Amino acid sequence: MFALGILEQLIALLPFERGIGLGVIDPKADLFLGALFLLQKRLEQLARQDPQAAKELRRRIVIYDFSARSAVSSYNILARWPDAEADFFAANRADLLLDLLSGSDKLSLGGAALLQKALLLLSEFHLPITYLERLLHEDDLRLRLLDQCQNSSVKNFFFRQFPRIPKPTVAAVSRRMEALFSSEGVRLALSGNAAPDFRKLQDEANIVLINCFGRNIARGVRRLLQGLVLSDIRQGIFARQKRDHCFLWLADEAQNFFITEKLRDNITDVLTMARSYGQKFWHAFSISYSEHVHGSWRPSASQSASHEYPLVILHERRARRLRIPETLPSGYRQKTKAAARPFFRKKFLFSDGGAGHGA
Repeated sequence: MFALGILEQLIALLPFERGIGLGVIDPKADLFLGALFLLQKRLEQLARQDPQAAKELRRRIVIYDFSARSAVSSYNILARWPDAEADFFAANRADLLLDLLSGSDKLSLGGAALLQKALLLLSEFHLPITYLERLLHEDDLRLRLLDQCQNSSVKNFFFRQFPRIPKPTVAAVSRRMEALFSSEGVRLALSGNAAPDFRKLQDEANIVLINCFGRNIARGVRRLLQGLVLSDIRQGIFARQKRDHCFLWLADEAQNFFITEKLRDNITDVLTMARSYGQKFWHAFSISYSEHVHGSWRPSASQSASHEYPLVILHERRARRLRIPETLPSGYRQKTKAAARPFFRKKFLFSDGGAGHGA
């Protein structure tokens, strides 16, 4: 795997480059587990040579594994971003949930409005999305929250419009959320009160590993988790304060970021607008996309030609040409001798039939 080659070189440098951080978003676990393996080997090496450096590197590692049931990391998707307007945040979350958790029946405009107002109410009191079912069906809980609610539009909606919403519409909203909680690991993570602060994680040059894969996590839920994480990362990017700290994001199966208009907007913002934060504010996405699924998207000139923004794109056909004979334990592939230089020294662009370009 080409991305593991980049990771291995970066992980070797991390103990001595405290202004460099990296993150992995993985919906199928191989890159996530490969990164864990490389970090473990590096920590073992540092423990023998420089115990203090090993301790510091270990402190910087942050893991969000939605498949874990014992070591659970809280990820409350209704925890508002700092300084975000409540209505904008709720609309963003509702759009992603409706786009990526589509049901067999089409949800009406009233159902979409119900979901958005419910998310607004829950997020005001820092309650996780696992409370949604109770909010829709338990009058006592709903009345207690509305009694303390400060949002007049939410109160008006639930007192005046909610009683007139047909029961099948309320049931349709509930059904779309049920898929989120079919996996115990996902349910436990989403039940927490806190959410990752991606601005802080990037500013402090942490090593962030996010796994959206699990045997009990449906494909649609994996895509939703990946999309929610991207939305939060995008918000963190534009809120950064320490722009002199470089940060690299590696997103496996990133064709999933283009399956809906909302996701395309998020990734386009990252690929184009992040460069305005300065040459040292760099991010990169390692993208493997399939023509027969999302072949209409190609990086635009502004996305691929920016010297401030290194973009790594691997086409599936080109990636298959990389010969990687050795294997890591558990079947994870090791880097080739031609693995990329650290991202902060080079800019790489691999696209259809194109060659890599250095900046």
